[in-house]
Amino acid sequence: MIDLCRRLSRYKCNKRIMKYQLRNSPFIFLFIFCISVLTAMTQQTKEAKPPYASIKPISDSFVFGDGIISTGDFDSHPAFTPDGRTLYFVRSDPTFTLWTILVSNFQKGKWSEPTVAPFSGQYADADPFITPDGKRLFFISSRPGAGKKTQDLDIYVVEKRRTVRGANLQI
Repeated sequence: MIDLCRRLSRYKCNKRIMKYQLRNSPFIFLFIFCISVLTAMTQQTKEAKPPYASIKPISDSFVFGDGIISTGDFDSHPAFTPDGRTLYFVRSDPTFTLWTILVSNFQKGKWSEPTVAPFSGQYADADPFITPDGKRLFFISSRPGAGKKTQDLDIYVVEKRRTVRGANLQI
């Protein structure tokens, strides 16, 4: 106890000297640098997780993107890009005769209002599937194809390009 009292009294007397030593210490610089690096790494880790990621298992079902992605319409067939920040999904009309692929992006902590995907909207398009590398999106469509005689569904693919543009290639 006596030793603790001596240390405290020395601290009060040498307060000005200690402040100078702490400010000019290379260890303080190293400490601040390490804290900055750890903070940046933590931020990157948080951003790397998909927005729908959960630390704990989800035990109860719930509506995904209620009111934005999941609406009163017939919304189905979600397909996420590998980073989890873009979602393609199908919205059908009430008679299930027209299906449209919509796209939404996770920005500033929430999903954007869905828009019609650049390659969809004119024909019945459905069942989007994104390749693991995120470079191609496959879907089915009733669009006319070269030499196509019947009105059935075929598989189409669009490739990701620098600009948001879809080039339909029938496979």
